[in-house]
Amino acid sequence: MKSFTNFIVLIFLLSISGFAVFAQNSGGAKGKVRTERGGGLAGATITARQDGEDVRSVKSDSKGNFKLNGLKPGLYNFVFEKSGYATGVKYDVRVENNKEVNLGD
Repeated sequence: MKSFTNFIVLIFLLSISGFAVFAQNSGGAKGKVRTERGGGLAGATITARQDGEDVRSVKSDSKGNFKLNGLKPGLYNFVFEKSGYATGVKYDVRVENNKEVNLGD
């Protein structure tokens, strides 16, 4: 029984260390989605696209803020969408390891 417990602990530790390595090989983006008048826009969808493929999406919070983490290093286009508003795109944003690029407040 003790060897089984040790085995479970070993598996747990290996899974945590693998997650730490994965987290170190990614970056992210943050910012705030605003209306034309400058107010934060809640519930907007922000999508990171790379080579024409949607990689990851999040929704802005009640003040329009968002964080999009877990992106592999590279160039991305960020698409901002909300029903009733025109779609916006921020092109060629470079994401780097262990960094969070600020797309603006």
